[in-house]
Amino acid sequence: MTDYITLPAYTPTIIAAWVVAAWLSVVWDRFPHLSIYSPEKRCGKTRLLEVLKLIVPNPTFTSSISPAALYRVIGGSPIRPTLILDEAQSLSRVRSESAEALRELLNAGIEKDAKVFRCGGKKMEQVKGFPIYSPKIFAQIGEPDAILADRSLPIEMKRKTGEDVVQRFHMREVQPRAQVLKDRLERWASENEVDAVEIYAVIDPLGIANDRMEDLLMPLQAVLMLDNYYNGLDTLSAYATSLDERDKRQESQSSGVQLLAACREIFESEKDTSFMPTTTLIENLVSRKEEPWHRWNRGEGMNPEALAKLLRPYKIRPTHNKDKTQRGYYVSDFFDAFERYLLPLEKPSSPSSPSGGSKP
Repeated sequence: MTDYITLPAYTPTIIAAWVVAAWLSVVWDRFPHLSIYSPEKRCGKTRLLEVLKLIVPNPTFTSSISPAALYRVIGGSPIRPTLILDEAQSLSRVRSESAEALRELLNAGIEKDAKVFRCGGKKMEQVKGFPIYSPKIFAQIGEPDAILADRSLPIEMKRKTGEDVVQRFHMREVQPRAQVLKDRLERWASENEVDAVEIYAVIDPLGIANDRMEDLLMPLQAVLMLDNYYNGLDTLSAYATSLDERDKRQESQSSGVQLLAACREIFESEKDTSFMPTTTLIENLVSRKEEPWHRWNRGEGMNPEALAKLLRPYKIRPTHNKDKTQRGYYVSDFFDAFERYLLPLEKPSSPSSPSGGSKP
């Protein structure tokens, strides 16, 4: 791959492990998508797809596919195809029923037993389940949406510089070499399937906070362990750590987590408060000019409806105080969300006691 494409240092190992694991996709409980993206065009995404198409199992390459075609392509093939989707930025279209349906299928398609059910027959009385699990690669300008990204291994491409030297890609020259490699991969998968299942069953996850991503990386772990490629395992571990750090950055930037963090600071400054009226909480939020609450509602400050909507996913809801005289929030209702979604507060260090010396 690196003969024809400029890739970040760690990504050849990750892509290679993903390709090998794709040949054994039938043995895994779940398998991640491969997400290739770049900030701009002409960064080598399509070239990488063209190379991968030559070595993955049963490739299906397209730049556009409908939801109905997707589950028929996967469910209608005796051998699960590797779906390769170029120009996938169309998945990010808002208010597009087709894009939303396709995203839902991709989001569910990491699970081995995932199916989509559709009615058929002359009177639409027959219900048929179509499998939607298979290896999938998609390339796009810009990052995928957060839910799809949480099910994908990200490979960020960048435009090459004058110092990056790559060979000219000629399909007629590359294809014979790729066919030799593809035949080797197919034989390797057939010979090692049983051992792969045994390793996968006892493998220790990489120990990152994102449980789903931890599971999705296990097929790559298994094939690297099976091949005794310990340098590759170190690379995979570093890659997993980088994904964990990315998740933490994204969570800290989400509106909900920002709001929880602001509320915790407000409550910390009012330690004797067990109930805070909505108006008081909003006043405190709006006063934090470095945060978005003072312009949250179309340029205006946060209002009670918007506050309640942001807190609702965390099971925090406004209620009346004991005297039924004010409507607001009990501080204790936030504690569970604080523990689950915010980093622990640093405990202040106790002042050091003076050492030695005599009393005046």
